[in-house]
Amino acid sequence: MAELTTHTHVNAYLKNLCKIQKDMYDRLQVLKPLQSAYDREQEEILHLIEIEALNAAQRAKAMKRLVDLRRVRRETKQEIIDINNALKAFKMNVHTQLNYTTMLSYSISSELAKDILGVEEEKEGDGE
Repeated sequence: MAELTTHTHVNAYLKNLCKIQKDMYDRLQVLKPLQSAYDREQEEILHLIEIEALNAAQRAKAMKRLVDLRRVRRETKQEIIDINNALKAFKMNVHTQLNYTTMLSYSISSELAKDILGVEEEKEGDGE
């Protein structure tokens, strides 16, 4: 088992996790409007197919565009789903991030640490 030399590595992990979480939120802000744009374009193509009297070449072009658009939209939607699932796993909130400069504090309980640091045990009844 690797020996821990300092507590800073834990804070580095937490900092990286918070950055990843923020990056995911930022990516969602890009993907959601993109998905909406794909939805609007899809509706426009469907209306053209439904309303306009398209010849065979135009229909083929519209269908190719629709198939390509559906593929890209599906990839975008899947990425949104994946990010949302990953964010559910996070317990931290990006708006209330941890302070990475936490102080190392602990109570001295082992006899060896007390001996090295010169800490004397409190005797019962000394508190009066």
